[in-house]
Amino acid sequence: MISRTYAKIYSSFWTGPTGRELRLAGPEAMVVALYLLSNHHAGPLGIYYLPITLPAHETGLGEEQVRRALTALGKAQFAHYDNATETVYIPKMTRFQVLDGHERMQPADNRMKAIRRAYLEAHESPFLGDFFDRYGEIFELPARRGGPDDGPCKPLRTSSGGPSEPLPSPSEGVVGGSRHEHEHDHEQLQSHEHEGSARPGSPEGEAVKPLTVPGLQALWNRFAELSGWARWRDPAPARERVAQVRLRQTPAAAPWEKALEQASQSSFLVGRTRQEGRHANWRPTPDWLLKAGTLERILGGNYDDAPAAPARPPVRLPDGTEQA
Repeated sequence: MISRTYAKIYSSFWTGPTGRELRLAGPEAMVVALYLLSNHHAGPLGIYYLPITLPAHETGLGEEQVRRALTALGKAQFAHYDNATETVYIPKMTRFQVLDGHERMQPADNRMKAIRRAYLEAHESPFLGDFFDRYGEIFELPARRGGPDDGPCKPLRTSSGGPSEPLPSPSEGVVGGSRHEHEHDHEQLQSHEHEGSARPGSPEGEAVKPLTVPGLQALWNRFAELSGWARWRDPAPARERVAQVRLRQTPAAAPWEKALEQASQSSFLVGRTRQEGRHANWRPTPDWLLKAGTLERILGGNYDDAPAAPARPPVRLPDGTEQA
C-alpha cells in the first residue's frame, strides 16, 4: 500500500470555490473536510471505512455535528458518505494526493500497482463504480466494482431466514488458519473467560471486567472455525479502533457471545441456503460484525431461520376417510 505518513493540503483549499462554499457551511464542515483528507484511516482511493464514531471522537465534534458537516460536504461535491456501508468518498483525493493534479502516471510507477491493489481490496462501497469511471483508464484497473445502485442496504428478513437486501462481500481473510493461530486464539479466549468471570469465593454480584478486543477476536475465531467464516487476523489497526468503539458501546461479553452463537445457527450466515446475485459466495467477516447495528440485528433475529410452516390437519372426506 502507499505509505501515508503525511497528507497534502493545498492552499487553494481555503481560497478555491469549494473552500469558499465550505466556509459558508460553517467551521464544522471545514474541520471535517480537513479530517477526511489527513486522518490516518484514509487511503489513496479516497474511499474508506469510517464509522461516524471515529471522526466524532478524533475531532472532538459530536456525532450529529459530524453528520451535518458530511451533509454540507456532499452538497459541495467535496465528499460523500454512505450510511449503509459506513464508507466515505472524496472524489478528487486520488487526483491531488497521488497524481499531484496530473492526468497521467508513468506505467513503471509503483503507485500504479498500489492503486490497483487498493481498489481490488477496498471495503465494499457503492462509490467504487464512480472511482473506476474517473480513474480506471489512468491506473489500468482490471474490472469495475460496484456502482450507484450496488451499495448494501439494511438486511430484512425473508421467508428463507436470510436478508432480502445485499450485504457486503468479505474483504479479508481465509477460512481456517494455522495450528499456531488456533492455539493463540485459545489462549486469548481462556484469558478472556478467566477475566470475565467472578473468581471462586468472590462476593456475588462482583463487577465483571469488560470484554477486550483480543477477547472479542478469540470469540469470533472460535465461531468462525465452526461456521466457515473468515478468520480475524492480526494486525488490523483500523479494525481494532472500530472494535474499541463497539466495545465501549457494548462492553459485556455475554451479548457478543450470544450473537455469535445465534449467527452460527443461521442457515443464511453459514451458507446452508442457496445464495444468488449480490449474495453469492458471501460469508460474514469481522468487519461485518463490527458494523454499526449488526450486533442488534443478529440479536433481534434478522438472520434467524424462518419457523417451519405448521402441518395441515388431515381433511375428513364424506366416506369417513382422511386425506392428508
